[in-house]
Amino acid sequence: MPLALVISIRATPHCSRVDMTGPHNSCRLKPRKPPKQRRAAQTVKAVLESARELLESEGLNGYNTNAIAARARLSVGTVYQYFGSKDEITKALIASEDESLIAALVCPASVGSPRAALNLMIGALVDHQLRRPELAALLDFERRRLTALQAGDDCAQPPWLLRVASAVEQVHGPHPEMPHVCADILAIKTALCNAERTASTGRQEVLRDRVRATVQGYLRYRFAASTTKSAGNCAVPTRRGRSAGSSRW
Repeated sequence: MPLALVISIRATPHCSRVDMTGPHNSCRLKPRKPPKQRRAAQTVKAVLESARELLESEGLNGYNTNAIAARARLSVGTVYQYFGSKDEITKALIASEDESLIAALVCPASVGSPRAALNLMIGALVDHQLRRPELAALLDFERRRLTALQAGDDCAQPPWLLRVASAVEQVHGPHPEMPHVCADILAIKTALCNAERTASTGRQEVLRDRVRATVQGYLRYRFAASTTKSAGNCAVPTRRGRSAGSSRW
C-alpha cells in the first residue's frame, strides 16, 4: 500500500518556505509510564534496542512482546508498564529512527548551494537506510501497516520529508503535487537500497550515486511535465487549430 502522505506547504523558519504537516509529525513515543527517572529511561532504551535486534535477527515472525522482554532480560510485566502493546513498541522504534534521520539531515540542509544540499540529503537518506538495512526495511513495512490499520495515524508521514521538500523547492521551485513528488523520492530511495541489500555488493558510494542520478532524472521529468502542463493550460488557440507556441510534434 502506498505511503499515506497528507502534506501542506506553508512558511516555516527552519526549512525555507516548505513545511509538510500531516496527521502529525511522527510515530510518537507514548509509553504508559513516562520514563521520568534515569533507571526508567534505561529500561525503555533496553526495550527498544532489544526490539531492534529481534527484528534484525528473527524478522516479524519472531517479533512479539514476550521475545522482546526476554531479550532485554526484563519481565513481560515491566515491558507493559511502558508499552501497552507490540505496536506501541514499533511506533516508538519508528519515531526513534525518524529523529535519527532528522539529525542526519541538519548538516546537509545548512550547505550554501541548494543543489549540493539536495545531493547531500539524498546521500544521507541512503546511508541511514543502509546503516541497519534489515531494520529499515521492516520498519518501512510496519509504518505502512500501522497507517493502513489507522492504529498509527501519526506514523503516516515521515517528518524528515519536510527538509527534503524544502531542498527540492529551492532547486526546482514549487510544484503543485509536492506530496507525490516527495513520496516518489522516498520510494526510489527505498527500492534501490532494498535491491542493494539483496545483492549485498557493499558498494555504498556507488549506490549513493545511483540514487542521486535516479532522483535527479525523476525531478527533471516531474518539473518539466508540470511546466508543460501549466503552459498548455494557458495556450491561445491559433487559426490553424494549434495552440500558440505548441510544437507540431
